[in-house]
Amino acid sequence: MTRVALNILTVIILLLSGCCDANRKLLVFLIDGFRYDYMDDLQNLAGFREIVDNGVKVDYLTPDFPSLSYPNYYSLMTGRYCEVHQMTGNYMWDKDTMKEFLIGTNPDSRLPMWWDGSEPLWVTMQKLGKRVYMYYWPGCEVTILGVRPTFCEEYVYNPSEKNLIDSMESALNMLKSDKADMAGIYYEKIDVEGHHFGPHSPEIQHAIRSLDQAFQTLNQKIKKDNLFK
Repeated sequence: MTRVALNILTVIILLLSGCCDANRKLLVFLIDGFRYDYMDDLQNLAGFREIVDNGVKVDYLTPDFPSLSYPNYYSLMTGRYCEVHQMTGNYMWDKDTMKEFLIGTNPDSRLPMWWDGSEPLWVTMQKLGKRVYMYYWPGCEVTILGVRPTFCEEYVYNPSEKNLIDSMESALNMLKSDKADMAGIYYEKIDVEGHHFGPHSPEIQHAIRSLDQAFQTLNQKIKKDNLFK
């Protein structure tokens, strides 16, 4: 039961200013393992609270079946059900090629054959002439339908808090300087701590507070640079 409960994703989308709606910048965070109740105490999570106060927080999200990480990452980015985009598990085996897909950094998982079932958002934007910077996002290192993002900091297991902060800084700089139209950041720490120590552990509470502090810093930089309109 615990493992199923922790296969939860939180997506935070920030629309940043541009000269017109067509030129607005997009900053997307994929926070793995972030349970529905981790944001219940918004009074003590100033970073999350500011994002919610200036945007929309949905009451719930129903995962696609199977309710596993990679299938739902891809459903979020393609807008398709797993049966359509064909990313159906964290582990898959292709009997014709004798290749395996295994969540993480397995080289065979980077073969386009696993990813070409549908077009993710970053590929769509690249095809439209937009520039996309991705940080630790699973799949950004793969050539999907013949396309890769402008920049991809390849996925590594459990990126550190410093990796997260550096990614935020880089993403904002790229968006602010018009070198990027979209940036996507994947963060795995919450999921890892939840699996290792449980959803009510001191370790998960520390990880949530650290993430919130990073969002406080991000919010301050967005306001300082007048990017959030």
